[in-house]
Amino acid sequence: MKSTFVLLILYFFYLPAFGQGIVAQPDKKVFYRAYANLIHLGLNGNDKVTVTGKNCTVKATGGNKYLVTPTKASTATILVLNSLKDTIANETYRVVALPSLQLSWGGQFNGAEVLDRSSDQLNFSFGPDIPLQVTQQIASYSLKVSGNPKVVKGTGNLLSTECRALIQDAVAGQTLTITATYKTAAQETKSITSVFSLQ
Repeated sequence: MKSTFVLLILYFFYLPAFGQGIVAQPDKKVFYRAYANLIHLGLNGNDKVTVTGKNCTVKATGGNKYLVTPTKASTATILVLNSLKDTIANETYRVVALPSLQLSWGGQFNGAEVLDRSSDQLNFSFGPDIPLQVTQQIASYSLKVSGNPKVVKGTGNLLSTECRALIQDAVAGQTLTITATYKTAAQETKSITSVFSLQ
C-alpha cells in the first residue's frame, strides 16, 4: 500500500517564518475565530488526499493550501484522508478570538514615544507581534496635536501635507491623537484611536 507522509503547516500570514508545523511547534497550534486561517499540506508522495474539518469549514485554494474558518467551538480539528480513506493526519487546534485591531503610525503603536516624525504612513494591524493579515482599510482619519485647537482630516492611509506640517511644528512633550475609521463587513463605520507622545 502506497504511503503518504503529511506535514500540516499553519500560516498566520504569507511568510514561512511565521508558519507552524504539527511537529515543530505543537504548543502554538491556534486558529483564530472569524478568520480564514491559511494552512499548507506538505506531502511526501503522490497519493491524492482529502481534507475535512470538525468545528470548522475548509476551503481549498490550490497548491495544497486551504483556508480554515472555525465555528464558535473552542477547538477545531483538521483531518487528512488518503485515497483509501485512511486517516493520515488528525490534528486539533485551539480556537481563540482575534486580537483587537490597532492603529499604527510609522510602525509605532498607541502609547509610543515618537522621535522620528517623518512617516506619513497609517496602518491597521493586530499588533506588532501578531502577523495576521488585515483586510480592513483606512477610510478616513482625523489628527490633532495637544494644545492646538486645529483638527486636520483626510482619507486613505497616507497623511496629507497639512497633517505632516502640523506634526513637524509641534514641540517635544505634546501628544498626537490620530483617529482612523473603517467599514465592517456589515458596512458599519467603526473607529480606532491611537495617542503618541512627540519627542
